[in-house]
Amino acid sequence: MPNDDLEKPRAVGGARDPTDVVVSTWGYRRLVELEAAEQFRKLSEGLATAYGKSEISELAAQASRDESNHASYCESILRELGCDVFQQKPPYEIVLGPRELDLRHAVLYAAVALSCVTETLSSALLVQMQRRTKWPVIREVVHTILKDEINHARLGWAQLALSAQKEEVSWLGPYLSGMIRGAVLSDIRPPVELASGVVDLSAYGILSPKETRNIMQETVLKVILPGFRKFGINTVDAESFSKSSLSAAGGDGTRMGSVGKQVFAQVTINDAPVPRTRTAQRLS
Repeated sequence: MPNDDLEKPRAVGGARDPTDVVVSTWGYRRLVELEAAEQFRKLSEGLATAYGKSEISELAAQASRDESNHASYCESILRELGCDVFQQKPPYEIVLGPRELDLRHAVLYAAVALSCVTETLSSALLVQMQRRTKWPVIREVVHTILKDEINHARLGWAQLALSAQKEEVSWLGPYLSGMIRGAVLSDIRPPVELASGVVDLSAYGILSPKETRNIMQETVLKVILPGFRKFGINTVDAESFSKSSLSAAGGDGTRMGSVGKQVFAQVTINDAPVPRTRTAQRLS
């Protein structure tokens, strides 16, 4: 693999080989993107059923296709690293929102959780990743994914605005902490577990756990929650949760539970093992 004038990452103490960390992280992201594709597909169907076919439901369908493409882009990175065996996509049980909600409310919940929260957070992280990434293949993938994620976030905010014009949306307030928790699990825990003891790997699209927490906290407190307040949604509990869970003193994030892009309530995805490689090339 060409080094592109990058200094070889080195492990600290007995930490994992940095190449394995990069492979594992992008292999994990591939699974996350596959899960997101299923979530957006289900959301598109739910929007069409509950609200009628519209530009927003079509955007959700396109988002599903985008996420499938993102998984393929991750595979291209893994191949460049010498990974030729990919983890099979696990079965997903996608439920649109808490089971106590009727279809219309469940679909709005899903749009808010997946797009307004998770995709907005993802976009913020990708912006910083794009600034820091130096390896050409990863930089191109990050740039492409970022453009899509911004559009994915917008469709949720558009649906929330549309719904707020026609019905009460303040009922979403008590659910916000859970939505944020689900989004955090997909971005905080993996780098915390995988990058521990490894020097800066931001050149390969991997932000440090501390930097990830800081970006997510700032995005939640300064972008996402103010956006919800504009629609009369109470964010007091969500703000308190975010400050305690995403602060540098709030631990390493692993206490929050299982992993995955779990922005739909009542979805349980078991921790998926990272892809095995037969000939992972060393970063050099």
